[in-house]
Parts: sequence; C-alpha cells; structure tokens
Amino acid sequence: MRTGKQSNHSPTGSILLCTIILGGVGCLPATFAKPIGSQSVTAVDKVEPWLGQERPTAREKNPNSHQAQLKKAAQLVKTDHVVAAKPILIKLLKKDPTNVKALRLLAECHINENLEGTGHKRARQLLQRAIKIDPDYSDSYRLLADIELIDGNYKQALTLCDRALACSKPASIAHRTKSIALTNVKRPKEAVKEMELYLEGMKKVGKKPPTRTVEIYAGTLEEAGMYKEAIAVYSQMQQESYSDHMALKIAQCYQKMAKPEEAVRTLDQVIKANDQDELALAERARILVSMGKLKEALRDYSKSIELAPMSKSYLERAAVYEKLGMKDKANSDRQKAAAF
Repeated sequence: MRTGKQSNHSPTGSILLCTIILGGVGCLPATFAKPIGSQSVTAVDKVEPWLGQERPTAREKNPNSHQAQLKKAAQLVKTDHVVAAKPILIKLLKKDPTNVKALRLLAECHINENLEGTGHKRARQLLQRAIKIDPDYSDSYRLLADIELIDGNYKQALTLCDRALACSKPASIAHRTKSIALTNVKRPKEAVKEMELYLEGMKKVGKKPPTRTVEIYAGTLEEAGMYKEAIAVYSQMQQESYSDHMALKIAQCYQKMAKPEEAVRTLDQVIKANDQDELALAERARILVSMGKLKEALRDYSKSIELAPMSKSYLERAAVYEKLGMKDKANSDRQKAAAF
C-alpha cells in the first residue's frame, strides 16, 4: 500500500477549487525551480500570516475595539473557524453596515459553510452589497470570481477577475484566481503568465508559497506543455519533502516528453523505496506497455492488482493478455472489471 505524504488531487481543474481558492496561497515560478540533484534549493514554506506582522496600534491593543474584533474575525475565517467568526462579523456590521471588509469576510464564512447549497446565494448578496458601497474594493470582485469558479462558471469568473484587477488597489490574489479560470477554459499558457504575476506580487511583499500551490503551478506548466519546467518544480518539491505523488507526476511528464526510459527510472526509484505502491506499479506498467515490454508490464499490473484491485487495472491487464494471445485470461479480467 502507499505510504508517506500523498496527494489525492489533481493540480488543476475544478476539483480543487473549494480547497484552494479561498486561502491566500501561492507557488514558485519556473525560474525559481531547480532540477533533481541541485545542491541549493529555495525552501517551499507556508505563507506568512495573512494579517501580517504589523505592530499593533493603540486601538488594536484594546481587544474590544472595532479594528481588533475585525482582525480576530479575519484570523478565525482564515483558520476555518467560521462558526466562531460569524457572530463577531454580524455584530460589527450592526454597528457599521458599510464595512466592506466585514461584508467580505462574512461572505467567505457563507461560502465555507455552503449548507444545502444556500451559502453561495447569501455570499453573493453580501459581496454585491459591498460593491455597491465601494465599487473600487478589489477583493469583493475577486471573491465573487471564486464563487463562479466553484460553480463552474469560468467565463464569468474571468470577467470578475478583470474587474478586480482594474481597481485602483487590485488584490494580487485575483491573478491566481484568473490563472485557475484560464486553465479550466483551456488557455494554459495565459494561466501560467497570470500565476507568475501573482507570484511576483508575493515576492514583493516577502511571502513564500505553500507546497499545495507549488503543485498547482507545476500542473499549470504541465497543461501548457512546459514539461521541463514542470519537472523542475516537481523535483524541487521532492527535495523539500519527499512524496510518491510528486515522483509519479515527474514520470508522467517524462512520458509526455517521449522519454519513457527516464520515466521508468523515476518510477524504479519510487518502487525500490516502497514496493507496496500500487499506483507507481500501475504507472510503470503503462509505460512498459508503450515500450513494448509486455511481460514486464504484466508483472507490474499483477502486483498492483494484488495490492489494490481496481477496474482500470483489470482492463489494462486484459489488454496486455490479449496482445500476448492469452484470451481466456483477458476475458476473465474484463469480467472482474465489470464487477466493480
């Protein structure tokens, strides 16, 4: 079975949206990445706290002040304690109904809860109210764009990102939201450029990206056909914190570059370290099939199925049996696949 740190998500696509677009995260541009074997690697750290490290003012030192309560609520929202944040924000808005930051934070609470699909409707109402109060508050448009991303309305998300970035003080995170939307409308090269704009903004304020967004960025590079750059980023992540998942991504990039030998060597290292990794075994089997090494592929498929039987693996092994003239075994595997 698989061990170590694993990721169950693809680096791009709508499956990620609920988990990544609401937090202030970033990633490394390809120019920062170093290939496997490099001796000097920039660490991929967690981003600095969203609220910054500014010295508190006299008003902030009073825990009951308006500003201190707003900061407290913001920190609660950031750490997913939205149930605790909501009453603070509601109380603040009763005292100051025009506070756009409180409206935006309360909208984020509703997005995170999204009970029975009603959260987005209420969040939209709050954000539209914030825009009416201050049409130049960039983050209101950006969060609306995030909602459209979650709902799969990518073109609307792009329009809202453009409005966010047209404000006098644009929220740089809108570049990241726009990057994700562009990836989903199959414009990956533009997506890479937008993500790099976001990264440059992070660099200017001295923030470092978390690992999850580095993976998203690498996936965007991969979608754009920039496999060499994607491998460099995945490799840097491997050096920072080993993951079988990253090794699989590197192998897949080599395969897309028509370098199956490199892909197999990468997977050989994974399987040597963990011979119970059924996904690495199945991936190596696929590459071996592409190289015409059917008997070797058959061994990997059989071990993978032994560890974790899956319909896809049975069907792929059936195809190998068919090529080897073993029709009875091929039919048996298809029947097993149909049982899933």
